[in-house]
Amino acid sequence: MILYEVTYILKDHEYEKRFADFMIDRHLLDLYQTGCFLSVSFAKTQEAATYKATFYLKDKKMMDKYINQYSASLRKGVTEKFPQTGIEFFRVFSYCLFFKSEQTTQSRKI
Repeated sequence: MILYEVTYILKDHEYEKRFADFMIDRHLLDLYQTGCFLSVSFAKTQEAATYKATFYLKDKKMMDKYINQYSASLRKGVTEKFPQTGIEFFRVFSYCLFFKSEQTTQSRKI
């Protein structure tokens, strides 16, 4: 499984509420509807005007599909919607293990 995290830092705090509403009502839904992600979450961090979105992908094939077919246009949609905020994006892809809480798991080192 692959974990994809994006941190969004808004340089202009005036747009924070509008940004959060857009992410929840539109952008994250568009991302999820690509069919590439198993789950999507969105949270405000403790830092001012900073948010983090977390996405789980089944495998590298889905990650490549998202990057090659969707990422540029979806990212462009955010920057066009909020050009004056000066949003910084930090992206991290990492491999991870994922267990549902009802599953019995055996501890092991990764």
